[in-house]
Amino acid sequence: LQMFGAAKPGEADKGIGSRVEKMARTVAQRASQGVDVQSDLKVLEYVARKHPATWLKIADLQEELGSHEQATVAVRRYLETESNSPEGWSRLAQESSRSGDFLGELTALCELAQIPHATIEDASRAANRFNALMAERRIDLRGDDKRVMAERIRRLLEQKAGDADATTLSRLAWLCLHLGDPTAARKYTDLGLASAPDNSYCLKLQAQLNPGA
Repeated sequence: LQMFGAAKPGEADKGIGSRVEKMARTVAQRASQGVDVQSDLKVLEYVARKHPATWLKIADLQEELGSHEQATVAVRRYLETESNSPEGWSRLAQESSRSGDFLGELTALCELAQIPHATIEDASRAANRFNALMAERRIDLRGDDKRVMAERIRRLLEQKAGDADATTLSRLAWLCLHLGDPTAARKYTDLGLASAPDNSYCLKLQAQLNPGA
């Protein structure tokens, strides 16, 4: 606890955040020098129970220590109390992707797209990542859990389709195509081209949906 240091005049009103930051930097420095910092991490975990943002600092430290699994655990602990945090869900998506847990990554992106004040860009990001993972053959739709995820992302985008630009509509169209619904894919492709006739993504989809046309 000595690493928190004594509070200077005027710091009391700023809360504990700046002092947690100071301790995290000190622990990171000690770790870089080869010092065993497990006891320091326990202190930070104790603080995190009352100051949830500390969990993200712990996640940073675990990353520096090469423990991606523990970094993910720390982010999840943060989200237990800060479930509407865009930073938290984005970080969980990042950690899940790094560890190869692509379903976990997509789940985090979907949660991000559903929190209060989420934008259509958040849902579009989830669709884009799903389509990319399909194209890279990192996931497929043979498992029920993945199909449910795809349908969940589709619903999120369809709820906001009226505000979507052509690129986002192309992502929704690809998602429908992956789900075996070419009729819906054509619908969203046509809507995209109606708003942006030269959109390359929609044009590519149009060519795929209407070969020889």
